[in-house]
Amino acid sequence: MTTKTATTESGIEFSYEVAEYVDPMPGKLGSERVRETCWKCGGVGTVSWGNVTFVAQGTEDRHCFNCLGKGWTSVLVSSLRTRARKATKGQTHANYLAALEEATRPEREAAEAQARKEAEEREAARQAAKPKGFLGAEGERLRNLNAQVVGVYGYEAQNFVTGAPEHRVVIKFDVLGKVAVWFTGWTTLEAGQFVSLTGTVKSHGERDGEEQTILTRCIIK
Repeated sequence: MTTKTATTESGIEFSYEVAEYVDPMPGKLGSERVRETCWKCGGVGTVSWGNVTFVAQGTEDRHCFNCLGKGWTSVLVSSLRTRARKATKGQTHANYLAALEEATRPEREAAEAQARKEAEEREAARQAAKPKGFLGAEGERLRNLNAQVVGVYGYEAQNFVTGAPEHRVVIKFDVLGKVAVWFTGWTTLEAGQFVSLTGTVKSHGERDGEEQTILTRCIIK
């Protein structure tokens, strides 16, 4: 084999082996034909699958349709040389890809590490930007809070009395940087609206790292 050198788009130089073509039939004319073991039956002349038999060479058997029971086929020498040239090119290409993969690995690993770092930093910033803290104490009636609707989400729930499915709505509010949530049956509110919110603190909780105050018996103005 010989060695060639190539350079990646980022300027990394690497070497790979170039496979050498070897004539599979030296001294023969391309127009000559030679025997080749049948690829379908592996040279035995019969197959073990199917249920069709036919007569070949005076014998009825499960003969291979490709070689008609002979176990071999004839092929042009020129065809064998074409196969050999393709195989040589394929090996060279495989060597090139393997060398390229190895040469660019440090670059790829550095890029992947940087991408992970940036993703972690974005997630940390997102978590830090989440509203913190709760509103009031459990059971306390909060009145006339200046709030903005930040989300209205529909979902299916089961009626406690009938057991039938029913549509429900959860509304998320931003109250001076803190999150309030109200579960109700319906609403005409839309995200972005500013409202005056009155409600009773049912509980305090956390969802996806976000502290939330769950309200009940709400009045919206």
